[in-house]
Order: sequence, then structure tokens, then C-alpha cells
Amino acid sequence: RQGQIQQAIQSYRECVSILEASLEQYPGLIGHRKELAIALNNLGLVLSKKGNYFEASDSFEKSTSLISAIADTDPSDLD
Repeated sequence: RQGQIQQAIQSYRECVSILEASLEQYPGLIGHRKELAIALNNLGLVLSKKGNYFEASDSFEKSTSLISAIADTDPSDLD
């Protein structure tokens, strides 16, 4: 919102990295999977604002894949 796109990209990349490391150690944490999907989606948004469309697309695809897997695991979870 403040126009600090590069800082936002760096922050979301750090967040994604931390969540991925957490899930490597504890793969069953559904909450962390949801947070990772959100972080990947947000990273895609800021990447697209900067014009990095290929990276943004990759981030969106990873986010969508995670959300689909979560929905397949528990279709009653509306989050």
C-alpha cells in the first residue's frame, strides 16, 4: 500500500521460505499450508505489480496447487 514493492517482495519471499522449511519438518500442519498458499498468492500479486509476470504466474500456480490439495484433503474446510 505504501508503494514499497521491492520490500514487499523480499518480505513475502522470506515468509515463503520460513513456511516451506516448517512444512519440511512438520508436513502435516494444515494451518501452515494455508498460510503458505496465502503468502505465495500475495507474493504473486506484488511480483505482478512489478511486472515480473512469469515469476508471479509460478507463485500463483504453487498457491493454487496447495489450496487444491487442502480442499481435496478436507472438502468441509471452507477456509
